Amino acid sequence: MKKVSLLGFLSISLLFFGACSNSDNSETINSLEKENKDLKEKVAYYEKNSESSSETKSPLDETNSEDTPTFKLNEEAVIVDENSQKIYSIKIIEATTNQSAFPEHMINLDNYNTEKMVAVKIEYKNIALDEPFLPYSNYFQAYGKDGKALVQVNQQNGQESVAVGRTSTTQLFWELDVNGNEFNEFEIDYIPSSKLATFDLTVTH
Repeated sequence: MKKVSLLGFLSISLLFFGACSNSDNSETINSLEKENKDLKEKVAYYEKNSESSSETKSPLDETNSEDTPTFKLNEEAVIVDENSQKIYSIKIIEATTNQSAFPEHMINLDNYNTEKMVAVKIEYKNIALDEPFLPYSNYFQAYGKDGKALVQVNQQNGQESVAVGRTSTTQLFWELDVNGNEFNEFEIDYIPSSKLATFDLTVTH
């Protein structure tokens, strides 16, 4: 809108100068017509580039659309780069409220109520990353089936960064509004920078 208004202003200026000036009329009009032409060319250029950039999508843009793939327990999500080359994978291998799955230090500390938590174990593999790979806890966001976000506990049990070809596991924990034996289903989004996968999980007790 601003560009159209500016061009309109230049056109009005041409008429104004044409009406108010006799001696310099021709020179002024020629100058303003040149500026008007230059501005039109610039507007056309930027509009063309704006349209082309908005239509360009990378493979990751496609992955992060509303069609984000959904995985079940023990199903592997393989992450690819912009060239569609596999770089690493993650797989959720356990989602449970069974107290035997929680580390002793969490069970014994008064500030944790593990009976109202779910423990999630994640297996991850470095396929082709030059740097050692570890999926950090803040890459994951859990939601109940009602769509309400769960609060993640500030604990990550297992933080080994693995080199190419290596696999390891890490464990994360979320607080629940109900006792663990009443919590049966939930989802986890994997969001390292944008959402790449959703895990639809059934809970064991």
